[in-house]
Amino acid sequence: MQHPLGSNASGGGDLLGAEQRRIDAAFDHGGPANHAALLYESRDEQFGAVVPFIRAGLERGDRCLYVVDDTATADVVAAMERAGLAVAAARETGQLTVHSTDDVYRSGGSFDPAATIAFLDETVSDAVEDGGYDHVRFTAEMTWAAGGERGAVADALVEYEATLNEFWSDVPMTGLCQYDRDRFPPAVLRDVVRTHPSLVADGAVCPNAFYVPPDEFLADGPTEATVDRQLDAVRAHHERRVSARSYRQLVGDVIAALVTASAREAVDRGVCDALTDVPGWRFAWVGETNATSDRLTPRATAGESASYPDDVPVAATADLAAEPAGRAAATGSVQVVDDVDAATDDADWRGAARDRGFDAVVAVPLVYEGVSYGVVSVYGDEPGAFDDRAQSVLADVGRAVAFACNAMDRRRALVSGRATELALALPDGDSFVDFAVRTGETVQVDGVVPEPDADGEAGDRLGVFLTVEGATRERVETAAAAADAFTSLSLVADGDGEVTYDAVVDGAGLLGTLLDHAVVPKSVAPDGEGGRAVVRLPPGTDVASFVGMVRDRYPGTDLVARREVETESTTRADFRAALRERLTDRQWDALQMAYLSGYFEWPRERSGQEVGERLDVSQPTFNRHLRDSLRKLLTPIFDDGDGARRR
Repeated sequence: MQHPLGSNASGGGDLLGAEQRRIDAAFDHGGPANHAALLYESRDEQFGAVVPFIRAGLERGDRCLYVVDDTATADVVAAMERAGLAVAAARETGQLTVHSTDDVYRSGGSFDPAATIAFLDETVSDAVEDGGYDHVRFTAEMTWAAGGERGAVADALVEYEATLNEFWSDVPMTGLCQYDRDRFPPAVLRDVVRTHPSLVADGAVCPNAFYVPPDEFLADGPTEATVDRQLDAVRAHHERRVSARSYRQLVGDVIAALVTASAREAVDRGVCDALTDVPGWRFAWVGETNATSDRLTPRATAGESASYPDDVPVAATADLAAEPAGRAAATGSVQVVDDVDAATDDADWRGAARDRGFDAVVAVPLVYEGVSYGVVSVYGDEPGAFDDRAQSVLADVGRAVAFACNAMDRRRALVSGRATELALALPDGDSFVDFAVRTGETVQVDGVVPEPDADGEAGDRLGVFLTVEGATRERVETAAAAADAFTSLSLVADGDGEVTYDAVVDGAGLLGTLLDHAVVPKSVAPDGEGGRAVVRLPPGTDVASFVGMVRDRYPGTDLVARREVETESTTRADFRAALRERLTDRQWDALQMAYLSGYFEWPRERSGQEVGERLDVSQPTFNRHLRDSLRKLLTPIFDDGDGARRR
């Protein structure tokens, strides 16, 4: 299993590393930032960027244009088809067209920047007004302008690239300009970089820290804006490095809290403390809903204004005007408000947040395998406090916290003295439920254990020990075959009006789903057209969230009953005393002597005959006493006390 804290958590500090996004999901529709440059050194690097760029456009329904120069059209088409693009169909409908540089850049015999921009403007108008497209994607090989030292064509080219940014601000077009590094001199490439708001590097679209706005680039010499921009770039670079260090520290603090905590309360406190140690993050809290209300109640807080979650009612709702924590709880997705003051609604929570100096909010659901363990919310002291990197780190933190909560539930289920039992009405959509329905009787689940694979590791199958009372062996095995519920089914016992089996099932079904969440299946019985399953939840499990998870996987599931039950919880001394009472003197002596004599070691230090002689009994008598003592020892462990037992 991959650890919930992914590789993005550490962050980075380099200029091009900030906010990297994959090419096929990078560009929004509109704005000068949609003017990007690709500086490539090989054909693989070129097509590795251009093909995803075109694919994303075709999938989004954009009008797409490709301008070829030193690459043959057939090679471009072949690269797209190898990537699975339906090039022929797209060209037939006119969604994708391929053009020569003479069509676009030198239609009058030489390069005319104004004529090229007019061509692009006309292309957009035709696509939107006549073609019914919402957006246009344009990519061009720029090698037609290469060759020799910098001259008039190169000067016109970089002026065109700078001017293009003003054009891009007003039209629904995205552009990717392709520059072969081996064909252009460094002076030209330097200005290519300075005239593109975005650059493609290492398969990602990156905001360009070296970009110069058109009015500044085309000015005669440096301006005040040049100095301001350079100072802003230095400050931004410093802030990114500070943020990266803070995020690394945050991840380290969260891991420490998860590793050292022995209870959820300690996890909640540790995570909130770690979050508010990040500069600019003023307040954090963890909240959860309960079975009787949609309102989130705080489990832990840290930072300033700890009364906020008590003073501001936060309900789990997808309403866009709702407090982000409530939206995260309802939707199961990260919710961000970049600027508390910028919204048009006047929700009460915004006023309370402003009064406390909260200018930005992010809320992250704590969800593992479909089960919610609450929401963690963080409040920043300036707009935009939670950028893409911060949101990515926080999403990883949320997954890690939920993972830890699930692990704690599993541990607590082993030692707690109380548990919650639910009766669930399930549709007949699982093979084990179908098996129970076909038997016509209650199928008692005596135990479920992971089935090892060929390497001895836990595999995708589960071993199930089950007992069916009131059904014959023939009826059970007929039902099993009809439901195709088991990969193997072996009879263990048949008598006293019940049959017991050792079976193997697919771990992807109902039983595996329950086991993944530390939920113990007790029984499955026919119930109308489906089945009724009785399950036992570990302490602290959110019932509503668990039932919601089951409904997602088995639509139509209903909760029909709930009760709290006592389970045995004993200390080591209690267990020893109880076992001593259950064993006869002979059985106790046989068990103790076997243990102390090395009978259970491998290889055995003493045989059964030798241990029997020490007890002055025969080997068969020793074996009988030892077998009876082991049965009494194991019964409290594997017998749940309500009649289920292994024979």
